[in-house]
Amino acid sequence: MMTMPQASVKVGLGQPMLKIVYDVDDVLWPLNERVFANLGIEFRKDITYNLRDNNLLTPTQQSAVLDAFHQADTFREMNFYPGAKQILQVEALGATVRIHSHCYTEEIAELKRAQIQQLLPEMKPSFIKMAIIADNPNYKQVDADAFIFVDDNPYNIITSKAPINVVPRQPWNTTAAATQIMTNRRRTLIDMGWQTVLPELISRHQHCVIMARNLKEVNQIITQVVKLKQEAKHGKS
Repeated sequence: MMTMPQASVKVGLGQPMLKIVYDVDDVLWPLNERVFANLGIEFRKDITYNLRDNNLLTPTQQSAVLDAFHQADTFREMNFYPGAKQILQVEALGATVRIHSHCYTEEIAELKRAQIQQLLPEMKPSFIKMAIIADNPNYKQVDADAFIFVDDNPYNIITSKAPINVVPRQPWNTTAAATQIMTNRRRTLIDMGWQTVLPELISRHQHCVIMARNLKEVNQIITQVVKLKQEAKHGKS
């Protein structure tokens, strides 16, 4: 379990908190991995976010995966990634954590919400946003005031206005095509060594995309980013 460092600065009354927005599917829990396992398809073949563009899957397999995403049973009794329970710990450093996920139906939205609230009972229900998208392929409208955005979808990353975007590694976001999508607005891509480059990125207010090995590392990155940002705000070295 990750140990949360003690806050080095205190946020005064009236000062805005840094907003961190987490996705759910394939960020807090392994949705695609579950679907592929249920269908008997090798997970390593999940190489594109848009399934219809995936030439490793037959049209029948593509349809089966897409259908599973519309079925409420797919989302029952999900297992969270290690680190999901700890995502609120960064609030001790002067941040506020929100969750924003897309769902195909209200039933799926309620299943997601109930499981998240069971995991994180201290989180305000209004901070858990479940957007019903039906069959609308539009990508996520990320909160304009988000400072850190965590998502696995390259297309959501490119629409994000957040200065810091953290991407948990998945087969569909580590390809050359995905990298090109995430950096086509001249964002800096940090594929490794974030510990070294973060201080300069924060001091220069540089927008970036940081790749993380897993959710535990996502939490470590966010903790360090928030600490650096708060120290810079309060004039600490």
